[in-house]
Amino acid sequence: MTMTMTMTTTTKQSSPGSRVVLLLSSLLLSPLKARANRGFHPDMPAAWFMDPDWQNTTKCDIPMNDGDDVGRLPDFMEAAEENPQLCPENLEDVRAILDDLDALDALAVAYAPHLFFHPLENYTLSSVERTLADPSRGQILEYVGDEVDAEDDGMEVFEDSINVTTLMRTARDKNLKARADQFYIAHDLGEMADGQNYRAGDGFRVLNDNSAERQVVSNAPIYYNAHAVSTGLGENATVSLTFNYYTYYTWSGQSTVTARGSKNGQVAIATVVLADTGVREGDWQGMSVTVCNQVKPTTPIAVTYRARNHGQQFDCTQGECLLYQTNAEDNATLTTNPVAFVALSSHELYPSPADFVIYSDVRVGNWVSLNNMFLTDHTRYYIEAIGEDGQPVNDTEATVPLAKTGVRSFQPNASNVLRLPKQTDIPANVTEDEYWAAFRGHWGRRDLRLDELDINYTCLANDTLSYVSCPSLGDLPFFRPSPGASRHQ
Repeated sequence: MTMTMTMTTTTKQSSPGSRVVLLLSSLLLSPLKARANRGFHPDMPAAWFMDPDWQNTTKCDIPMNDGDDVGRLPDFMEAAEENPQLCPENLEDVRAILDDLDALDALAVAYAPHLFFHPLENYTLSSVERTLADPSRGQILEYVGDEVDAEDDGMEVFEDSINVTTLMRTARDKNLKARADQFYIAHDLGEMADGQNYRAGDGFRVLNDNSAERQVVSNAPIYYNAHAVSTGLGENATVSLTFNYYTYYTWSGQSTVTARGSKNGQVAIATVVLADTGVREGDWQGMSVTVCNQVKPTTPIAVTYRARNHGQQFDCTQGECLLYQTNAEDNATLTTNPVAFVALSSHELYPSPADFVIYSDVRVGNWVSLNNMFLTDHTRYYIEAIGEDGQPVNDTEATVPLAKTGVRSFQPNASNVLRLPKQTDIPANVTEDEYWAAFRGHWGRRDLRLDELDINYTCLANDTLSYVSCPSLGDLPFFRPSPGASRHQ
């Protein structure tokens, strides 16, 4: 497979400088710098993603959570106010929309993202109920400090069950809320009572199995809240709505490192799936959509993808957004729903399908050439494209819609886009089964005993569609020891 490398620079508004993101992909999508937003359907050919009109669009960075917040329900910032984006005049009162919960739920579905998952994803989207259904299957732990409980990584059992009332109390009780972020949910990681793998999530189901409309869709919901936000500055200021969408996974898989170099004139790529890095219990991810305050859905103002502790914001008023369309051949079927691609194992949400998304370099003493080794995510969403003759085709050269195999997605509807209660309503105005939404701690233990789990060191094939044996260190041209250093074999 031919690999394409594109470099995109994103500026971080909270500090000077820039963040460089490299995408190596035969399925590359760059945001459109044009008047009309682009539509996406999974059967569109990959050649569409190579459209040069989708190059060199500036994306704004919005800080989200720092690394210590991994595994928590994110506190998303409100929409950025830097860009003068206006809504039409005489719209509905934004507070009235927020108070009309039926109207708000309908809008949440209309703007909810369509998510596309990697074909190898084993840790699938989950409902919170998967973690909370049987309180006896876990504990609530509190971090008291290594100096207090050094024998158990500084953790003490706060309650010997996952009691939702206790979860709520950790954020509401005056004696506990000051340390609300020091509490951890620890669930039994073995098989559930029905024999299912807890870490596997809620899985998928097949719709319309024996027809052209066949889909493999997630069984899990996503969650949302909505806030009034100020968009634009000075005379351009207007009040709008931002919908924050949250995805939950019971388990996050292993991180990957991709090394790229040349040996004897040949380019070589190796992607190592690390045995003990990236894995964690409990994984929250999310994205935001800012819209005009009106009951009838219209094209969003902006879409923000919040991957890897920064946010890429796309201005839909300038045609930068990628929106779902219900028919691969008909642009008139464009919806108001953005599209996101879910990275393999890490579940980060990106605006592009890519074999390799490089989000950081790697620094390992004197052993690694910093120009050749990177931490990577993988957002490919299908296995292969099938032509009219039923045979696989080169999707990067196709110009007509093609059936894709291995596509798995989340398709929003009224039953799987669930509203989170307002924090001010907890606990007085909600039912007990919603108490969990007040919890500000971590949805997984602080330290995992990986030797108790089936986690292996392996490698990912260059097309990211299978796991393969890793090459020996001597076969990797990117490991270059410094002078005088011995080389490990």
